[in-house]
Amino acid sequence: MKEGNKIKMDVMWERFSETGLEHLFLLKDKACITANSVILTRQDDIPVRILYTIYCNLDWRVNKFHVQIFDGKYRDIALQSDGIGNWTTNAGKLVENLEDCIDIDISVTPFTNTIPIRRLSLKAGESREIKVVYIDIYNFSLRPVNQRYTCLESNADGYKYRYENLNNGFMEEFFIDKDGFVIDYPNLFKRIL
Repeated sequence: MKEGNKIKMDVMWERFSETGLEHLFLLKDKACITANSVILTRQDDIPVRILYTIYCNLDWRVNKFHVQIFDGKYRDIALQSDGIGNWTTNAGKLVENLEDCIDIDISVTPFTNTIPIRRLSLKAGESREIKVVYIDIYNFSLRPVNQRYTCLESNADGYKYRYENLNNGFMEEFFIDKDGFVIDYPNLFKRIL
């Protein structure tokens, strides 16, 4: 929905392989893009609630993120970026092992595919390798991961992409809408709103 200079979107996904539902609210104004989301799922029959907020500039470069996990205990992480691959904690300490990571990838959401897809704006047949901050929610860890996105085809309704994790060999093809949001990510996520 567009209101003046603001664009507001609500998106929901369900998970295929396990119980799970995500509701994302995206706000784009003249200064930045803010994604705020809640994920309800479970791991080993324990309810898990994950909240995250990601702030991007208008070119879809991540400025900062905050992830909170509630799974019988509370854990959270927040980092800031200069947009060119330097990450710091809220206290200003440089996180050296994440150098050169531009994007982030939160393991339990398809939304973090949208960020590099929108930033890269690939045309059909184009491919790009990127380095991301990978956030493994269930192991509560951060690490750099090399990925490749390839735009396989485009049509009036959206695009088909191939995602490759170059560190572990995972590869999958998925469909996104014209705004870059995942519609169907086989065996992982399906958009329901």
